[in-house]
Order: sequence, then C-alpha cells, then structure tokens
Amino acid sequence: MILDIDRFQFSREALRLLGVVEAEFQPDILIGIRSGGYLLAEAMAAQRPGSAIKLISVTRRRASTRSKNRLKIKHILGLIPRPVKNVLRRLEHRYLMAVTSRQQVEPMVPDPVEDHALRAAVAAFGDTCRILVVDDAVDSGATLLAVLRYVREVVSPAAEVRSAVITVTHTDPMVEPDYTLYRQVLCRFYWSSDFA
Repeated sequence: MILDIDRFQFSREALRLLGVVEAEFQPDILIGIRSGGYLLAEAMAAQRPGSAIKLISVTRRRASTRSKNRLKIKHILGLIPRPVKNVLRRLEHRYLMAVTSRQQVEPMVPDPVEDHALRAAVAAFGDTCRILVVDDAVDSGATLLAVLRYVREVVSPAAEVRSAVITVTHTDPMVEPDYTLYRQVLCRFYWSSDFA
C-alpha cells in the first residue's frame, strides 16, 4: 500500500505519533534525522508550544537519496501519471530492501555543529535526560540504528533513548522503533520527489 501524506495530513500524523509516544514517554529532547525526520520532529514540537522540549537535528542520508537529488529527478516524476509512480516506488523499495538487507551499518560521523548542539542540550538537561530520535520512515533501519548507537554510545550513555517513526516498510528491519503508526505502508510525503 502507498499512502500519500500532504502537509495537512503530515501535521495530523505528527500529532497522532506524539500522542502514542506521550502515553508512556515524555521526551526532553527530540532528535530529528534530516530531512524527513527533522520535519516530523519539528511538527511534533510545534504541537507543544511553550514546552521545554529541545529540538535538535542530525544528518545521515542513504546513498540513494544523494543520487536522486543529483539527478534532479523531481522534474521528470512530475510528468509521470500516479499509477506509474506507484509502480516505480514499489520497484525502488524492493531494490533498496535487497541491497540494504546485506549492508553493514557504518558508524555515525556527526556534523560538528549538530554534535555540539546535541551535547549542549544533553548537558542542559543532565545525563539522565529522555531523548526521542525521530525519522519519517524505517526501510532497512540502517540510518535509525546508526543514529541510535551514536546517541546511546557516544553522546549520552546514561540517557533514556527511544525512537519514533511514521512507518516501518521492511518486514525485518535492522532496528525496530519504539513507536510507529504504520507497518508495510510506503508513504509518499509532501517533500518526496514523486509527490504531486
């Protein structure tokens, strides 16, 4: 199944995911994985204006995202009918699952500015702060796993760290997020190159 999520629906899904999280966990820090995860973390934080929740970004992108951005494929996809886009999205997903299921998780190499901001936020809340790592989707789970390891092992081993995503697309990801809204659903977010 492919679910289109426009800006309005995205805000609703962010609120719904935040509700699921807050039923048992009150984060001090939201870490959004750039770019979709940061947009989600930002939307979640916006649901709690005036709260003490600190919003931080970390950058880690898979190679396929960099390739699509270099090819400027968004202009071409805008001309393709939706049923064809759906077929292409399913094919891309199958390919990524086949390739990424065999990959090793490379250690996180943080951006120095983002690393400094995260360490400062952890210091402000104390070592036992509660951190929620947020991403839009888990495909193989390699990105989320690398970020979780970085936060737990490098930044703050004493912190309570959990994770939340809108969807898990893989049947057996490298890491299971603590909170999710959908399983086996491919989401076409409003920033996706094939969203129209």
